[in-house]
Amino acid sequence: MGRRVEHNRRISNDRVRKVRKQKSKILIAAEGKNKTEKTYFSNFEDGKKSYNITYARGNNTDPLKLVKMLIKEIDELKLDLQDDDVAYCIFDTDVDTNKNKIIEEAIQLARKK
Repeated sequence: MGRRVEHNRRISNDRVRKVRKQKSKILIAAEGKNKTEKTYFSNFEDGKKSYNITYARGNNTDPLKLVKMLIKEIDELKLDLQDDDVAYCIFDTDVDTNKNKIIEEAIQLARKK
């Protein structure tokens, strides 16, 4: 069995190293400048969590643009939505039929991706 020396310390090559599990990532895209939403979600950050909360960049208020921005951030951060990572898109709804159509388009796009 070979041994190597690192910083005057002998380490065995057959030593088993534990693989540390990465923390799950939560990506949140919220409309506007995210000030209020960040305040809401900051309550989840207690220091003992098994996840990291990240907020998507941008200042969109349109639900479809929010979803597109969220998809771009998911790709950039290389989130694994099939595993433990999750992404949320948060926006206000109105009683406006035009906005409801946009929301439906946003939902369909999100489901495809």
